Amino acid sequence: MLPVLEDLIDSTVGYSLGMTREDFEYLHGLIGPKIARMDTFLRRAISSKERFLITLRYLATGESYSSMQEIFQVSKQLMSRMIPEVCGSLIEVLQDYVKLPENKEEWLRVSQEYENRWKFPHAIGAVEGRYVALKAPMSSETEHSQTKRNCNVVLLGVVDSNSNFMYADIDSSDGALCLTKLNAMLENDLHIPEPEELDMFSTVKVPYMLLGDNGFPFSKHCIRPFEDAVSPGSIENHFNERLSIARCPVENAFGVLNNKFKILSRAILMDAAVARKVVLATVYLHNFVRRNYSAEDDEHFDPESAGLMPSIEHTPLDPSAELMEMRMHVANYLASN
Repeated sequence: MLPVLEDLIDSTVGYSLGMTREDFEYLHGLIGPKIARMDTFLRRAISSKERFLITLRYLATGESYSSMQEIFQVSKQLMSRMIPEVCGSLIEVLQDYVKLPENKEEWLRVSQEYENRWKFPHAIGAVEGRYVALKAPMSSETEHSQTKRNCNVVLLGVVDSNSNFMYADIDSSDGALCLTKLNAMLENDLHIPEPEELDMFSTVKVPYMLLGDNGFPFSKHCIRPFEDAVSPGSIENHFNERLSIARCPVENAFGVLNNKFKILSRAILMDAAVARKVVLATVYLHNFVRRNYSAEDDEHFDPESAGLMPSIEHTPLDPSAELMEMRMHVANYLASN
């Protein structure tokens, strides 16, 4: 590679993404064979390392193809094909870095770690959905005659107590499809432990749940705050405060993601199907970079300072009486513990 590209590795990988040079070389070793192209008689192929670096810089800075064309001397047309391809390969090689627990014992471990750090019982993660803006073509004859329209996709994420993503999905609507898919998985496929008492003095069995906010429906596997007139000092208000504190890992995860990958705070010039690969690649890279982090590494990070991706909209609350009673039982438990 040219010396200027070596400098770009240091600035992009180290300063922007918080990766070491060893991280870069390790990832390139995994992804290189998948993204390498052969030289032809007409032109030299862009090396796999350049392709990887171009993609990382795009994710880290959100720079336009025009700006990056000047830096890398690679055409906008080639970058528009190359970057989604590299992102897809990143997701493939890093697939083991983002995955939900697969059995009861793993879920119980997640729940115990959550309770140890955030003092909230039966939590199996926190869930959040954030909008990512797109500027996608409505129709196209040539590159220069495209009519653009603004739209959003929803990035739905479930994180553990240490702000690592266990699950991520993209929805091109309002997040409802992602939620439906996740709920079906929680109900049928993931071997979540059966409801249990919170302590030896209780007779009420409480399910293991994701911690949501008012953007999520209240269900067997997702608890959310009390709404309406919650008076200060009440048990309901105390529950809401404890739930808000326990949701810090997911707020932190999205804050770090938005801070590290500037592409998420700009309108991505892709259609939803292609943007899906780009957005998910940031999640997988987030977990890879954080693989050696300890819980204490996040204690001084303020998600507000990173700028926030817009949250999904409020979902009307219509829970069953049984769910309402269960939440009140948890609220009473938290008030005395």
